[in-house]
Amino acid sequence: RPSRHAVHSGNQLLRDHRPGTVNSPIVAWWSGGSSQELYWSNYTKAELREKVVGGTHFTIIRPPHIDVIAAEL
Repeated sequence: RPSRHAVHSGNQLLRDHRPGTVNSPIVAWWSGGSSQELYWSNYTKAELREKVVGGTHFTIIRPPHIDVIAAEL
């Protein structure tokens, strides 16, 4: 089990991290529902492609949805 210090440090890293912009295409797979296109478009100067796979936020990492993503990678 992680110590409180490790958990606090990890949370602080996540909170304070500011990703840069890349000059590379980004592909974002969504389970459906709302799109985060405006968010992801801030991090690339190249093309942003979004694909809806189906499922939910929690089931997208399980078959059959993850199989669709894996096939495209």
